[in-house]
Amino acid sequence: MADMALYGAKSAGRNGYRFFDPDMGAAADARLALENELRRAIQQNELELHYQPIIDTKTRRICSAEALIRWRHPTKA
Repeated sequence: MADMALYGAKSAGRNGYRFFDPDMGAAADARLALENELRRAIQQNELELHYQPIIDTKTRRICSAEALIRWRHPTKA
């Protein structure tokens, strides 16, 4: 718990301090749950790769593309 306050103070900049807040623990728990869900999603092949073209409006030609990952979560829409 003290670590969470320490990292919060460090991320806020120099000469700061931070007291532990229960919200810090809740945020850490939520992040851990998301990480675990993503690991499971990879194992279950729930991630889909899509390419989206980026078009030059002057020439109307594809000049590049961006890769997008869509997560087909079994319970969340």
